[in-house]
Amino acid sequence: MAVLGDAIYDLLDGVEADVYPDMAPEDNLNPPFIVYSIISNVPSDDKSGVSELDTVRVQVSIYHNDDRNLDTIATAVRTALDRVSGTYKSVVIQSIRFDTEFGGYESASRLHYRIQDYLFRIKK
Repeated sequence: MAVLGDAIYDLLDGVEADVYPDMAPEDNLNPPFIVYSIISNVPSDDKSGVSELDTVRVQVSIYHNDDRNLDTIATAVRTALDRVSGTYKSVVIQSIRFDTEFGGYESASRLHYRIQDYLFRIKK
């Protein structure tokens, strides 16, 4: 789903953090940064043919070394994605819905994190 990845990157472009697909580069971690992953794709059942609408779960992980600033970026990510619709990088998005969020602290990296899940409804 490289094309959807391009759309996600485009949607997150205004957020003040580096954005990476699936994994941040270990050799250059300068917080804040965001990592997005496409978790699953559930097509709509269509008796007459191929699904014309897929529901794609996308996980967005936000990392920062300061918990208060993490809140600001997490809010900006939600604002950039939640209830958005339109065409981005040729991907037709019917809607995006914020689904869940949780957070914590990674002692090894000394970074606070927030993980948000979104459901993208993609028209084919």
